[in-house]
Amino acid sequence: ISMKKILFVTHTLLLCMACSSDDKDNVETISVYEIPASCIPDIDKDKIMIICSEAEFKNIFADNSKLLRPVNFSHAGLLLVRGVSTSGISKIEKELTQTGNGYELTVTVSQNLLAVLEPWCVAYIVPKGIDKNTVKLTVNYQN
Repeated sequence: ISMKKILFVTHTLLLCMACSSDDKDNVETISVYEIPASCIPDIDKDKIMIICSEAEFKNIFADNSKLLRPVNFSHAGLLLVRGVSTSGISKIEKELTQTGNGYELTVTVSQNLLAVLEPWCVAYIVPKGIDKNTVKLTVNYQN
């Protein structure tokens, strides 16, 4: 066997391993997606929503869709959660983690003393095919 064949086979195997997909790979493709306060969509409060297409994205965000970073919906979806704080918001902490058979999204809204209703929205780019029913949502409000 020639050295060229050995290198070719080794290179091919390495490429196959790099391109293989398992559940661990999905975690690495999850990333935070920033939505400015002026672009928060009018969707159900405290419920997971996953946008799966450009048409759905434009429908939900309307004219604001032009102000947001594009999403490659052929490989990903956009997970959204919207809520309303009964006080002003000083900080929002969020974490999306993979669990045994799904995901868990924890949102902690730190409130300040302002007496206003303040909307918030958390979004993540997620691997295509994640079902909203496999994402457990926990929202905590702290003073």
